[in-house]
Amino acid sequence: MAYLRTLPASLFRLFRNWHTISPETAPATAHDPDTCTASGASGKSNVSSTTLLNRDCASDLVHAVILGNSAELSKQVPDTTGKLRVLICEDDDEIAVLSEFLLRNAGFDVEQAEDAEAARELIKTGRYDIMILDLGLPGIDGISFVRELEDTGIDLPVIVVSANASRVREKLHTQPALVVDWIDKPVEQQRLVNSVIQGVQTAAITGRRILHIEDDPDIINLVQAMLDDSWEVIPATSVYEGRQRLMDEHFDLVLLDLNLPDGSGLSLLPDIRAQKYPVAIFSEKELSGIPFDDFDAILVKSKTTRASLLKTLLNLTQVA
Repeated sequence: MAYLRTLPASLFRLFRNWHTISPETAPATAHDPDTCTASGASGKSNVSSTTLLNRDCASDLVHAVILGNSAELSKQVPDTTGKLRVLICEDDDEIAVLSEFLLRNAGFDVEQAEDAEAARELIKTGRYDIMILDLGLPGIDGISFVRELEDTGIDLPVIVVSANASRVREKLHTQPALVVDWIDKPVEQQRLVNSVIQGVQTAAITGRRILHIEDDPDIINLVQAMLDDSWEVIPATSVYEGRQRLMDEHFDLVLLDLNLPDGSGLSLLPDIRAQKYPVAIFSEKELSGIPFDDFDAILVKSKTTRASLLKTLLNLTQVA
């Protein structure tokens, strides 16, 4: 991780927003991955990026959030517009609160349901990208609930997170098609975040091609690393190269930087619109004085998380 210190500030913030430190890359001052501490004196919770979702750790965090950290937590949770929406169906309040806290800090919009009945009502009224499901629910169990969703034609990918997830999976003769991952508790934060990202991409249409017009190779490589193999990212490092690729190739989306070595990315808008491609501006800073109607989405590099980037790309490339 030391090499990150040499990156430009905006790129470092972008990388930080996406990357959660693993136990192998964590600095010496990082918390033990098996611990979760809260400082009552300062009123701030200090949660390791490798926090495990277990009941003891959850209890400490829940009390920190409820008693002293509500203001701080609200600052950390941004506007949910354009974010991947996760539904957590979990009857253990403390585990549910901790899961929501960790996922929100990773850039997701999260709602909770304490049982299948509550989840069923939320699914009817809201649009979710994925559901995290405990198996030991009151009333109808988790597997029966997934089967019910499949029978009613609801296409919602599900991640099973439960104390006996692996054992239940092995005993099933036929596994529910909606389930994209099975995770045993306790689960490490990065494992959960990666599973959500992967699950959403797996459920979406594959073979999407993005023309990424950007002259910074670090940003190009980072965007490619954020996405899985279901996306093909084609780089163009100048206005000229971008225009040539628009003429010669087909794309599903254009991700456009404005400051290019041979001119402004805005000069490519007529070429992009002629092909009827959706376009997302990927800018160093907030835009002003430019008609927003010219774009389908605007992302600021330093504020873009892996989750928000993926949500934007999925929205712009979804099949009508």
